Amino acid sequence: MSIVEMVVLNVAKGDFTSDFDTKEEKARNELREFITDMLTKGYALFLEEGEDTHRIQAYDPGTNEFTVAGQRKGKRSVKISATSPEETTKAPARKRGTAVAPSAGG
Repeated sequence: MSIVEMVVLNVAKGDFTSDFDTKEEKARNELREFITDMLTKGYALFLEEGEDTHRIQAYDPGTNEFTVAGQRKGKRSVKISATSPEETTKAPARKRGTAVAPSAGG
């Protein structure tokens, strides 16, 4: 199991969390819809990867990769897998994303 946890910070409607099991095709499609919807509404989306934080630009359910603003080697954007290397362990691998509403300072 590989979980992407999206935390939504919204002052007007309240904060909430949605989990997506990216091993499931349906959940990958739901994650793409979620990310597309949040970006359309003006949310700033961030993906935590170890000690690094990246701004999410898109998610591709076919490759199970996030497109994030390029912070490596001068690239405009880079791909980051939603699958964590820890998947070989018994514990579910988790990636955490945060969606910040425009009203919450995003």
